[in-house]
Amino acid sequence: MRKAHCQSGFTLLEVVATLVIFGMLMTGAMLALNDDNDIRKEADLLRIRLRYAQSRAMGENIPYGIISTGSQYHLFRGAGAAQTPVFPGVSTINYAPPSDINVPAFTISFDQWGVPYRDSSQNTAINAALTLALTTTSGGATITESITVIPTTGFVP
Repeated sequence: MRKAHCQSGFTLLEVVATLVIFGMLMTGAMLALNDDNDIRKEADLLRIRLRYAQSRAMGENIPYGIISTGSQYHLFRGAGAAQTPVFPGVSTINYAPPSDINVPAFTISFDQWGVPYRDSSQNTAINAALTLALTTTSGGATITESITVIPTTGFVP
């Protein structure tokens, strides 16, 4: 007598349907995270440029800094922002972040010891941690990436 053979498992149709649904969910998640990555990249770029201005000031014994108007920013050299050199790897003086990323207006300069100041003439030293908040909006939510400049040392973590 032959026994009925019972098989268990998923059909090919069930597996394919599950993979399609999983793929759609992952695509939506990646699109949501993409905006988050853009703001992190811009914040990292600004951090690198702040460190660059500080290292140039310490290396040349001449004040260097960055001035941001909110829509764009640029490097400056000398007290009072006398000269405007370009950042490494860039051909234009002013850098404009993507339009969906908001950068605050600020001026930061560094003296020959790397000490940060709130102005280009180095009259006002930063005496408390300075936080620059970059923001963007994604799916109705505001995403913020902060950059901190430590007083006295000018360290940008």
